[in-house]
Amino acid sequence: MPDLYDQFNERWNGVDPLHAPPSPGRDLTFAERFEGEMTNGGIAQFLWNYFPRWEETLDGAERAYRAMGAQKQLEALPAIRAKIREFAPLCARRIELAKNETAPGQAFEVWYESAEERMSLPEETLFYDNEPSLTAARLAYLEANRDTLLA
Repeated sequence: MPDLYDQFNERWNGVDPLHAPPSPGRDLTFAERFEGEMTNGGIAQFLWNYFPRWEETLDGAERAYRAMGAQKQLEALPAIRAKIREFAPLCARRIELAKNETAPGQAFEVWYESAEERMSLPEETLFYDNEPSLTAARLAYLEANRDTLLA
């Protein structure tokens, strides 16, 4: 029998949380998408991949962290939001320029090289897939809300 986390992923796999009705599962999916970007490429990658809907995604993730009682992650989000707001105009310009580029991926590479180090914060590690306090909070939340999250 698949574990609870696998069951949640099976239920929500392929669901675009930006187009799903509000629910705890939607918020947890936002959190997982945010964590995936943070693990893979940090704040710069998250902003690029979720622009211009980064704020809605981060709002959903924040609701999930609050529901899970993931206090360290909640405390880290204001600094991450501030960094994203600082760099969002630059990201928007780079994305606009990318519309005229012919080499796939080139626009992101240029963006990432210029932004990754300047956007990086130590708090990013709190959102990595293997962060123990986040994993424990998520599993406890899944267990306590099994029926709602798997519906």
